[in-house]
Amino acid sequence: MNIRFDDIATKFKCLSDPTRLQILHLLMEGEHCVGDIALKIGTTQANISKHLSLLKNAGLVVSNKQGMKVIYSLQGNKVQQLCQLMCSD
Repeated sequence: MNIRFDDIATKFKCLSDPTRLQILHLLMEGEHCVGDIALKIGTTQANISKHLSLLKNAGLVVSNKQGMKVIYSLQGNKVQQLCQLMCSD
């Protein structure tokens, strides 16, 4: 088994930002576009796009273009489980 500690560290570094954690928590509910995420979190679309780019590069979210919108969702069950673990009381 070849564990890629650099990749793991990159993912956890990405998780160290409160806005990105809010985005992941929101995506636990289901897919959302940038505008919806920005509205629900209370920040600009440009700010959300920056954070989503980092989350996508870390392999935590995926995107899917639907017409004029780009829809974001969590990257699989392991990310969902990690989010549940981090956000539980």
